[in-house]
Amino acid sequence: MELQVSTSSAGRSLLTPGQVMAQLGIKRRALGNWTKSGKIGSCKIGRLRRYLQSDVDALLGMTTINTAQAAQPSQYVEQLLAQDRQQRQIEELMGRVAELERRLAAEYQRAA
Repeated sequence: MELQVSTSSAGRSLLTPGQVMAQLGIKRRALGNWTKSGKIGSCKIGRLRRYLQSDVDALLGMTTINTAQAAQPSQYVEQLLAQDRQQRQIEELMGRVAELERRLAAEYQRAA
């Protein structure tokens, strides 16, 4: 089901998170991260989150979207996805370092 809001300016239709993920070729986690970091704007209507088509278009680097174009994310979107992957890897490594530090501290206390 597609929610469209008629306004006087083009590109002002509201999209569901599912529609945005389909157009950008991303997963829910990436969309949540981008929303939280401000890479894409959103608004809440009650408890529903909606995105402007014009914001999605800006991410894709185009003014109009058709199905063939939406199936292939732009280079900018690919860069954002790569940054997301790098950030997750960094967070995973930091978690491993913290775990190793806890183990080392426990070993040190046992030896003392």
